[in-house]
Amino acid sequence: MKVSMISEIYPGQRALLIGIVVQSLENYIIVDDGTGRARIYSDQASKFEPKTPVLIAGIVRSAEEGMREIEADAVVDISGISLKDLSEVRELMAKVYDIERRMMRRDV
Repeated sequence: MKVSMISEIYPGQRALLIGIVVQSLENYIIVDDGTGRARIYSDQASKFEPKTPVLIAGIVRSAEEGMREIEADAVVDISGISLKDLSEVRELMAKVYDIERRMMRRDV
C-alpha cells in the first residue's frame, strides 16, 4: 500500500497517511500533511502531542472539503524519520506513478 495524500483520499478507502499532529484530544487527533487535514479517531489519540509526525493506517469514513475523517487501525509516532527526506521520497513516488499512468495509457 502506498502512502496517500490527505487531499486524495475518499470514503471507504483503506489509507496509509503521514502527517503532523496539529491538535490532540481524548479520542482523536487532527493531522496535517501539507495537502489537507484529517481527523484521526484512535483509542491512543491522547498520547500524541502537537508537532509529532505520525504514520496512520485506517479506513476513510468521510472526505468532506476541508476535513477528512479516518478510523485508525494504527497510529505510530515516526519522530525519528527525517520529514525532509520523506517529502523528497513522496515527490519521487508521485513522478513514478505519473510515468506509469502515462505508459499505461499508451498501451491501451
